[in-house]
Amino acid sequence: MKSQNIRLAAKVTFGLAVGLALAVAPALAQDACKPGTTKRIAFMLKQQTAFRYLNADIPFFKKTAEAAGYEVIVQSAENDAQKQIGQAENVITQGVDAIVIQPVDFNVAAGIAEMATKAGIPLASYDDLILGAKQAGYIGRDPKDGGAEAARAVVAKVPKGNYVLIGGDAGQTGSTLMQQGYRDVLEPLAAKGDIKIVMD
Repeated sequence: MKSQNIRLAAKVTFGLAVGLALAVAPALAQDACKPGTTKRIAFMLKQQTAFRYLNADIPFFKKTAEAAGYEVIVQSAENDAQKQIGQAENVITQGVDAIVIQPVDFNVAAGIAEMATKAGIPLASYDDLILGAKQAGYIGRDPKDGGAEAARAVVAKVPKGNYVLIGGDAGQTGSTLMQQGYRDVLEPLAAKGDIKIVMD
């Protein structure tokens, strides 16, 4: 079962990698066709020590982008938002042709997106949406729908009683939107008295 889960995760991540390459490719396609040019994409991750990054995200993204003629610059912020700002400033100064970023903190990443826009560099967010910022694209799940689906599944099993809502990192858009999805399903039930939200 574990190996099946790993293979499934790899397939999903490969799909994300392909999607990310396609998201930024239109902005680069014309120049990439010029002889003697190699375009560079900065792939900026929260961290790269977890299994998924070393065995799926990074190799699959690099394979896809390099097959299309792009050089990939991998950056890892080690879950440090300030470090990610510095890395972004560095790749922008280097003049990369596109940025794909998995933001450590969506508020901080909005500033990174603004810097990229001012520099004329297309930026796509990956895995976690940067709200209120101009982006070339976003590749990832719909966390609000995911939260609603999770809440409906729990209600189907436990339609009455006390509920505790567990959220993730407040700096992540996905966590905020997932909480909204929970509430869209659970708050009407709480108003009817079917359930009680005792903690969130």
